[in-house]
Parts: sequence; structure tokens; C-alpha cells
Amino acid sequence: MTSESRRNGGRFDLVAANSLAVVNPDYEIDFDLTVSVARITNNGREVPLTVEVQAGGQGATQYGWQDKLTLSQSGEVRYPTLFHSLASGALSRFGSGTEYHRDKVHVRVLEELPESVRVTVLGEFKRPLAWEDMKDIWNSEVGVFLLSGARPSAKPLSWDLNGLDCMARGFNICGPEGAKITSPSEQFRRWVALLGEEDKGYLEPFGLTLEELRAAAAKARIHGLIVTGEPEIVLRFAEDYRVKRIDIVSVIPYES
Repeated sequence: MTSESRRNGGRFDLVAANSLAVVNPDYEIDFDLTVSVARITNNGREVPLTVEVQAGGQGATQYGWQDKLTLSQSGEVRYPTLFHSLASGALSRFGSGTEYHRDKVHVRVLEELPESVRVTVLGEFKRPLAWEDMKDIWNSEVGVFLLSGARPSAKPLSWDLNGLDCMARGFNICGPEGAKITSPSEQFRRWVALLGEEDKGYLEPFGLTLEELRAAAAKARIHGLIVTGEPEIVLRFAEDYRVKRIDIVSVIPYES
């Protein structure tokens, strides 16, 4: 194990915490609020986590809670129970082929929402896009980037740019000058490149395989986004000709 991939001595920490985030785009693992030092207890190795529902906007921590990942003494991986949310329902329809046009209900709602709210939507692209093609669709690092299409009995693979510190996710997400890499595809590739055969036992509980992760990393395509913003900004995203469909998953008051 290289020093880059070592998170307080725990390979489990590196693999499991990121795996939980990758397979649950409807939830956010707040890596900056997560206590990065794992602890050894009678139950095994525990990694404290801060988990938040994808609700968006300032003050969204009211939708979060403290939890943990556990690697038991016998090698069993235990992870938080994540309940079904509006975002979960939208993700279950991801890749279904249905299109929402401008005259459909979700776009009409966006047009009528007041400026005093922040809205979160799931958007699916007509075809997968490279990161370089994203700038004029959603010019922000804030969002959850879906790196696969529909998966059998599972949510799409995802990556967000959460984590302000270079080592917040347990590996270096910064470039040589110390600035954070702003491409979710490149951050995801870095994480996947650190994984090996010895990590299969940590990936399997999350329904992941090395083969699937490596294939997604090699393609480096974004299939959709979960984004949050003012209704006017999100509406421009929803009306982009490359966006196939949208689902509104949250509308909350903006707290200045």
C-alpha cells in the first residue's frame, strides 16, 4: 500500500467510504465533516461518517446524521442503512427512456418557483458526455456526477467533488501545485487506480467489482447530474438541448 492511499493505516477506510458514496448518489458523504481517524473497538475497526440526504442548499445539514462504517473482527463489512428518498425514486427511473419536454410538469414547476428557494434536480443526458463538454451545461463544481447508465438492481455509479482538503477522501485529489482537481472523472480514475485484487472483499458488500469500476474509469463519461441552485439557474440546465429528462428531488428555503 502506497503512502498516498494510506488513510491512518486503513485500506478499508479508503475503499469502503468512497464505495459508499459511489453507489449512493442520492446521499452525500461529507468527507470534510467526517472524522478521518478510524477507531478500534470491540466491534472491530470503525470509520465515523457524516451522511446527508441530497437536499441541497445552505442549511442542508438538517437532513444529515452521524453514522459509521465497520469492519468486524471476522472481516464483515457493515455500513449505514440509507432510506428511500425522492432522489432515490428519481434514480430508479434513470435510464428508463422517458423524456420530459418543456411543457412537462417538472419544467413548469421550475418556471413558477420563487427565487427564495434552492431546488435540486436529477438530470439525464441524451448521450454520455466528457467532462470537457460540461462547462457550458453546468459550470459549477457543486453537483453529483453520474458516471454510468442504469445498473441492474442498483443506482448509477457516481462521483462528487466533495472534500476541500487534498486528502479528505483518503487519497490525493489535488494536482502538483496543490489545487484540487476539478474533474470528477479524473478524481474517480485516481481512486480506481489505487484499487487492487486485495480490495475485492471491501467492494463486494457495495455491489461493486474491479472490472465495472475500471471500465467506467476508462470511459470517463458523465451520464447525468444531480444539481442544486436557484430555480432560474437550474431551469437553464433543464432546458439545455443535451438534457434528456429531469426530476425535481428537493425544494427548500434558502438560508442566507
